[in-house]
Amino acid sequence: MVSDMKTRYFASLGAVGDFVDSLISFAYRRQSEVDKDNAPYYLECFQEIAIGRNSDSLQYEVAMLASKDTPNRRDLETAYRSLGLEPAHASTLSDRFIIDQARSRLPDISPPQREEIRRFLRVIGNARQSEEIKREANESIDTYDEALSWLELDHSQPDDFVRTMFAIKVSPRQTSIAPLA
Repeated sequence: MVSDMKTRYFASLGAVGDFVDSLISFAYRRQSEVDKDNAPYYLECFQEIAIGRNSDSLQYEVAMLASKDTPNRRDLETAYRSLGLEPAHASTLSDRFIIDQARSRLPDISPPQREEIRRFLRVIGNARQSEEIKREANESIDTYDEALSWLELDHSQPDDFVRTMFAIKVSPRQTSIAPLA
């Protein structure tokens, strides 16, 4: 059974077990470039081959991919599920829907949990190659529409109200209790 699993990983990359490490690496890169939708699965195969071979060069390459936030299938499934989304339906979900799902969770959770949600968004954004999701994950606002969305306003709001809402949103919340006299 174990050798069947290993054979499957090699076959998924279009390789065989007696390929040298550089050919395995090449096979992974080509499969990921040609079939972007399944790139997280190919990374999972590549990771398992690197572990099974105990190859320093392959493990180094896997580490480099991890440092670039390249997600494998398990990471991606965890990210979708953490946002309350079914990974099997991911291809039918719009970037905006995914962002809205994440945003809907933010008001009710602690700052560390918010960072975790943003990390999951980064995983999804990287897998989908979505600049919009990656910007949301990094809390980056580049356009007027993104600013309105972040402030939860629409185009009908006057400019001075937009400035006021911005000031309120970025000011530290101060909860003070007046001393009893």
